[in-house]
Amino acid sequence: MLIMQKMESIHMSENEKHIRDYILDHRDEAVNLTVRELADKIYVSPASLVVFAKKLGFSGWNEFRQSFGEEQTYLDSHFHDIDANVPFTGTDNIMKIANKIAVLQQETISDTLSLIRQDRLQRVLQILKKTEILYMYGTSMSYMAAQEFAYSMKRIGKPVEYCELQAEQLFQARAVRQGSSAMVISYTGETPHAAEVCHILKKKKIPIMAVTGIGENTVRQYSDVCLDISTRENVHSKISTFSTRQSIHTILDIIYSCFFALSYEENYQTVIETNRAVERNRFSTNSRINK
Repeated sequence: MLIMQKMESIHMSENEKHIRDYILDHRDEAVNLTVRELADKIYVSPASLVVFAKKLGFSGWNEFRQSFGEEQTYLDSHFHDIDANVPFTGTDNIMKIANKIAVLQQETISDTLSLIRQDRLQRVLQILKKTEILYMYGTSMSYMAAQEFAYSMKRIGKPVEYCELQAEQLFQARAVRQGSSAMVISYTGETPHAAEVCHILKKKKIPIMAVTGIGENTVRQYSDVCLDISTRENVHSKISTFSTRQSIHTILDIIYSCFFALSYEENYQTVIETNRAVERNRFSTNSRINK
């Protein structure tokens, strides 16, 4: 959950609402003021600002100010000319819609790449190298992305399992053995099913890699390492999951490619041999791609 969303969702006193409203109305200014400067400006005590920050889960005003500033920097980057929730209107012609969706996908990929941290990606690769079987968990839109990722990984000899039914995922989580690892995909990170899966896996001390939206959430708290999904879409008020779906695919493609590169020549040879053996009857009349 974004800090902005958290500020608007938790119960606050009248004094805390006054602080919140000023911060939301003057975001750029608020993150550049010290606790004393802001306190004097909005006529509250510095202690009230510290209590406000702690209510949001921070150790104090400085930590809140830094995290909130980083969040605003992220939200102000990319997506300047298109709304991820409503990327086109009813008056747009079909080619304008096509162009807007293409722009949205391009913006999403750039946004997702900006959220990738080298140390986190390296940690994911370390876990995958050591794991015997990777178990993937998620629902709805993450299903197809997980299926494609599992398909690619299996073709280079890395076992990946994914259950479509939520009930089966819970049974599977309870049956996971040591030496395995898990990847949990959840945009909000608050889906009860995803939280229960994480709880089961954590008790079994299974390494958890999370792919989730930015901000604090339950799945992130359970995870050993987390890769961030582009967090632009509302939970309910949107046309479709255009951006989130593209972001998840991009993250999984990056993970697969980096893992592939760990043993590049061996994996490349394996893929070519597997393709020729499994798809020997597949061909194209286009000579440019029939290789």
